[in-house]
Amino acid sequence: MKNIFVIFSLILILNITTLAQSDEWIDPVSAGHTAVTAWSNGNGDNSYFGPVNIGFTIPFFTRLYDEIFINTNGYLSFEEDLDETADRATIPYPVSPNNIVAACAMDLNVDNTLHPDANVYYGGTSSQFVVTYIHAYYNGSSTDYITFQIILHPNGNIKFQYNNLLSVEPVHPSIQVLPVEFKESGLVSEFKLEQNYPNPFNPTTIINYQLPPPDGRAGIE
Repeated sequence: MKNIFVIFSLILILNITTLAQSDEWIDPVSAGHTAVTAWSNGNGDNSYFGPVNIGFTIPFFTRLYDEIFINTNGYLSFEEDLDETADRATIPYPVSPNNIVAACAMDLNVDNTLHPDANVYYGGTSSQFVVTYIHAYYNGSSTDYITFQIILHPNGNIKFQYNNLLSVEPVHPSIQVLPVEFKESGLVSEFKLEQNYPNPFNPTTIINYQLPPPDGRAGIE
């Protein structure tokens, strides 16, 4: 499979935050972002929060959105208040979750009554909306956690940032990044985003994806 670059409504930019790149990380506290304190089921396990107005309209495939739901399991959803785990899901999916942006769609736990250091923040400006998961624990573990951000932009760009300085290394093998595939039937045969390798806390990581262009043309990069 070749890595194909095309102009499309969804652009995923993977950024690995390390000490040398720490200026990329957005500190939610100093930025004045809001901590989620009221989840749908009363705690930070298999819950959602929202809808939250993001302050602008973002294109996501063929639709425009101005609000999102924040899920405890590492993803944002449009239109629906979802509380499911989304690991190894596809979009579209026969059942929910669907229509999501998944940075780490695994069975995570951010209940800060159980894990006092776990928090989720949201906020931003007219040019970006940021959701930060700090110390999102692999469910069932008291020692394995990951820290990452999902950043939405008005032009449709979506940026994932993983912070190795605020995560346990090596990452628990059950915490996998970007496992969600994008598929669409009809003239466009398949949107597919494969598992990255190695894990996101190496100096580089590789993501193979298939993205048939709307007009049948693609540039190889």
